[in-house]
Amino acid sequence: NGGEAACLSVVESVCRLLPGFMGHEDSGEEESFSQGLLEYPHYTRPENFAGRIVPRVLTAGNHARIAKWRREESLRLTLRQRPELLDAAPLNAEDMDYLRRLPQLSLGRNLHLALVHYPVLDKDKNSLAVSLTNLDIHDIARSSCCYGLGGYYVVTPLQDQQRLLAELLEHWTAGAGSRSNPDRAEALRLVSAAHSVDEVLRQVETRCGERPLVLGSSARPEGALAYKTVREALAERPVLLLLGTGHGLAPAVLEKCDGVLRPLRSAFAYNHFSVRSAAAVMLDRILGDWH
Repeated sequence: NGGEAACLSVVESVCRLLPGFMGHEDSGEEESFSQGLLEYPHYTRPENFAGRIVPRVLTAGNHARIAKWRREESLRLTLRQRPELLDAAPLNAEDMDYLRRLPQLSLGRNLHLALVHYPVLDKDKNSLAVSLTNLDIHDIARSSCCYGLGGYYVVTPLQDQQRLLAELLEHWTAGAGSRSNPDRAEALRLVSAAHSVDEVLRQVETRCGERPLVLGSSARPEGALAYKTVREALAERPVLLLLGTGHGLAPAVLEKCDGVLRPLRSAFAYNHFSVRSAAAVMLDRILGDWH
């Protein structure tokens, strides 16, 4: 068609903003998008039509409860049908509390993350092993816990580094650290040690019952996979995301990948995140609340 249907929609929408066009001026304040949310459901007579009954709260005459019901229904419908609108909608503490109580699809449980310490590159593009970093282990564990990941693996073949990791996890999950900081203990219980990426693959496949989609990450321009694609994949199968320490994953690891994610700041000259910062940004792009 020539756009007539779209023109009619625009004419209708604009006319509603003109004084006197609608019978009640405040009607426009409650329509979809006027407050950043979808509009709540409307009911008419009879009160029972083909088995669909008007909610009791709307017929009881309590205007405060009716207003509360309408707000909650707007939030529920927006979360179900247009969750991206919630990112810019004006939400108060009561709204957020209600949204937290609604059942939501938890895609994070299908996402597994591995922090690879070998083989990775140095600044001269040589393949080598690097030491564990306490902050990387802690901070990525906390991000993984916040987004409900299925697992977080720390990969190193070095025995002294494996012992260091075991001592750290013991302190925070079963020792004095678990008693002084239970939240940290909960996050670090997600951490598992692995000697290699292949071992992580076997563990994830055993846990999930199928081979995961293996995705690499890189600050270099070889990556092209969009983060939205990862989210869509999580609805169908487990995904293993590999993060490189040092100066990034070595070619031997990238060869195992089914795809490589687009760099976080691919259109900008400076693109040098710490691995723990990159992990947090990636997880939010894949699993952020209102995608």
